[in-house]
Amino acid sequence: MTGGLVCGGITAATIGGVLAALDDYQVRDFSDMDPVIGVAGGAFAATIAAMLILIVHRRPSAHAVVPLLLVPPVLTSLTTGLERDRLEAAVLWGAVAMAVQLLVATRWWRRAVPAILLVCLAGAGATWAVQEHWRAHAFEALGVPLYVPDAPGYRLTGAHPGRYSLIVRLEGAAGGFDAVVERAWPSCPERDRAQICLPDGYAMTLHPAQGQVRVRKADGSELARLPGSVTLTEAD
Repeated sequence: MTGGLVCGGITAATIGGVLAALDDYQVRDFSDMDPVIGVAGGAFAATIAAMLILIVHRRPSAHAVVPLLLVPPVLTSLTTGLERDRLEAAVLWGAVAMAVQLLVATRWWRRAVPAILLVCLAGAGATWAVQEHWRAHAFEALGVPLYVPDAPGYRLTGAHPGRYSLIVRLEGAAGGFDAVVERAWPSCPERDRAQICLPDGYAMTLHPAQGQVRVRKADGSELARLPGSVTLTEAD
């Protein structure tokens, strides 16, 4: 059992270590390095973890196979398609790794294979269940005030957290427009058809310019329920 705890700790630390090297949230653009860190870094870290486990056991051990089979697919999924929260993902999959290694440490571990698969499926199901929750964290970690336009005849249809701006999409019977919330530079005009001043030196820019548009506060949970479909991208 002690061996299971040690190997579980090594495997959990491997997952947590790679997640710690990632940004708070992922922006999928030309400079996104998270897939490289997740895929290549995950495979490399899993290999190191397997070698450490072999050194600890001083003989071939099924424990060394666990990081090789668990770590790469988990980190690949969290960096190439799924939303994530680094801390919560590390806790969740660290617990899965610990449980799997403890099951491998049982005397008749081959009979525990169904339980091992069940634990992994439970981890995958939990990850899927919290996707909206983790997407909300991305908006909250953005660092810009979460304001959205409120225009008669239009409804929110998309939201995207960029590296330094919030982009939202509105659609209506007459078409649609995008709104970008970012730091006003060099300053925000009092009011025009294309830009609305916001508190703390931020502004909302409308693409294209609109007429009767108000703004209202939103929260990460509301924005997370929207798809990421917007027509604008951040400037380089």
